[in-house]
Amino acid sequence: MASTWSVSAPDRRQRWRQRLGALLAVSAALAAGSLASRASSWAAPHRAPALQAACEALTGLEIPARAIGLPTNGAIVTAATMVAASPQTTNADGTIQLPLPERCQVLGAIAPVDSTAPPIQFQVNLPREWNGRAMHYGGGGFNGVLVTGLAIRYPARPNDPLPITRGYVTFGSDSGHTGNNGEFALNDEALRNFGFEQLKKTKDVAFAIVERYYGRPPRQSYFYGHSNGGREALMVVQRFPADYDGVLAVAPVLNWTAKHIHANALNTALIDGGWMSAAKVALLTQSTLDACDALDGLTDGIISRYGRACQHDASALRCPSGGDEGDWCLSDAQLAFVRLYRERWTLPFPVANGIQGYAGYGAPGGESLPDGWDRWQMGTAAPTWPHAPGAAFQPGVGTIPAYGQTFVRFFIGQDPRFDTYRFDPAPYRERIAWLSTLLDATDPDISAFIERGGKLILKVNTADSAQSAMTAMEYYEAVVATLGRQRVDAAVRLYVSPGASHFGLNAPSQVDLVPVLESWVEQGQPPPDDLVQVQMDPRTFEVLRSRPLCRYPLSPRYNGTGSPDEAASFTCVP
Repeated sequence: MASTWSVSAPDRRQRWRQRLGALLAVSAALAAGSLASRASSWAAPHRAPALQAACEALTGLEIPARAIGLPTNGAIVTAATMVAASPQTTNADGTIQLPLPERCQVLGAIAPVDSTAPPIQFQVNLPREWNGRAMHYGGGGFNGVLVTGLAIRYPARPNDPLPITRGYVTFGSDSGHTGNNGEFALNDEALRNFGFEQLKKTKDVAFAIVERYYGRPPRQSYFYGHSNGGREALMVVQRFPADYDGVLAVAPVLNWTAKHIHANALNTALIDGGWMSAAKVALLTQSTLDACDALDGLTDGIISRYGRACQHDASALRCPSGGDEGDWCLSDAQLAFVRLYRERWTLPFPVANGIQGYAGYGAPGGESLPDGWDRWQMGTAAPTWPHAPGAAFQPGVGTIPAYGQTFVRFFIGQDPRFDTYRFDPAPYRERIAWLSTLLDATDPDISAFIERGGKLILKVNTADSAQSAMTAMEYYEAVVATLGRQRVDAAVRLYVSPGASHFGLNAPSQVDLVPVLESWVEQGQPPPDDLVQVQMDPRTFEVLRSRPLCRYPLSPRYNGTGSPDEAASFTCVP
């Protein structure tokens, strides 16, 4: 489905400039508080000094187990404090800390059923000027860190006002454990909480606190998640379809089980000689760009034709002997790693929802860029074997292979000394299949969510070295195949940012999707096939370049004229 623009290129560029200017102006207005009047009809009924007293009265509040939709031993508010509004400030590294409004900040814990399981720690933020909406934030990695609901979350631009500044109640949790080392998976209740149960428990407790404080529940409920939080976003769509009106899933690690077994296979390939120096990774990147960069009509370091469109053959870089002859070529072991990383990988049996493997990452051409293989795959040194007991996360080791080793060791092997080198999943089929039912957000039947009016926006980045963007594309196609395109078009959008990393570096990928989702949920205004995404300096907020954010399966193509740094110079095409 192509964009249908009938205006001339200069008019089109002017339209894009106006749209980008309007979006940035709205963000600035929101940050300055000029839209606070929108919240007036839903403002908290309390006023100082009653405001502080009402907040402090929440301390010690007990939420009974019967008020929570999944088994717990109830919840308690451990602290509730009025926090004064804070202005925008500059951090030590030169980045900006956005302003925050006056709020009642609530901390608490949800008690487990199993006395040996950790509690779920949560935070709820109740703004003085409430707009009637609630935003549940997802976590990241293996979670284990309290999600405060006060931080900027990708893909928002660095100067986009935070949801709480816009009047949202915001909340999050640590998902029911502390620490990112995987040991929590040895406890079944902690594992179930991580998988999906903590989402329902946290939401129900947060809503009970909201109703106690404001005297009414939220009129709209939203979820916002990136990475593992994106998986959690799809979990609430699939498992708790009545709880959320709008959901934003960014770079969702939805095929969790197969993805991490594949990551452990990458770890083995690195041990077996696949590790590459930064110079070798740069060689691979440049060769990939040479083959595919110009497919979108412009040579600019961004491969816009995503998916399998780039058919780069890395074997052209083979060292003549097959051994490692230096930074000018790749050995057979290094080429084996590239193939394992890029190509579809298959499990010997299906898991939840018929999934039987991992899509692979393709050839996006961003391997040597910041937030690429340096962080996620290679690190600064190859992993070693035999493995030391405990968590696999070690200084210098690539993050994703370490996640894979940790997953296999604690989730599957259930043993801190489990040897994951050359792991064969076949003997663990039953355990893996069970884990998949807890952890994977791959159910394509989201009809219950759609039928009650829910709206879902997904966004992926093609040069994401942490998880494959193609998994979301395959999931979207599965939803269409299950429900039909007409039903999906009415409730789901998938957008793709070419050339951007997991956290949106290296290419335009920043966009404020919160008002887009709001308008769809509350006004019935469907998102367009093309939005404006930007690449901004986080210190000065200068827009370095912009590009259309195209709806899948469209991608941006350069028109042949105009600045390559302006979205108006591109058209979303099939």
